[in-house]
Amino acid sequence: MLDRPGRRFDRAWLRLQAEAHEQALWLGRREVRAGHSRWVKDLARDAAPVVRHHLHLVRAELDDR
Repeated sequence: MLDRPGRRFDRAWLRLQAEAHEQALWLGRREVRAGHSRWVKDLARDAAPVVRHHLHLVRAELDDR
């Protein structure tokens, strides 16, 4: 899937990054709701704003291309 030249590669990579960040947010929410380890739940909660910010940056870059 990633054997694409230049701009097409960039867009494909950004789409994959967006999907990965969306999945990370979903998994983090699931962990906060149903996880057993307080440390892991806190980590998921604390990481969410950073992951959301990165997702925002990726989406903005996709909109610009």
